[in-house]
Amino acid sequence: MLKSHNFCLLKDSEGKNDVNVEINPDKKHIDIIKLTMNGKTATINKKELYTIAYLIADEEAQERMTPTVNVEVTKYVRSIKLKAEKDIKKGEEIVANVELEVPTYFKKKFKGLKKPKGRIKGR
Repeated sequence: MLKSHNFCLLKDSEGKNDVNVEINPDKKHIDIIKLTMNGKTATINKKELYTIAYLIADEEAQERMTPTVNVEVTKYVRSIKLKAEKDIKKGEEIVANVELEVPTYFKKKFKGLKKPKGRIKGR
């Protein structure tokens, strides 16, 4: 990352309108880029240029530009039994396996909590 005052020249592919780029023009405006073409200057926020770079990047480059956070998770698998009262044979049990991924830091935080007594009834 450039932290001091810098210049570069973007060459026009047609050779007519080269663009002079001034990065970190002064200490007050470190998030501003100055673009000069044909004697006219525009000041643009760096965030705007990041957006353009992301939009024109291919999928692989966008993936590299996207910030990610790795979180350690603990996977829990629970079986839930449901007894049907309508639409299928009465008394037939449906078993569903439910997978939950809980961030490990939650697991450590709530380690001392007691399990509720009895069964939880549905509505």
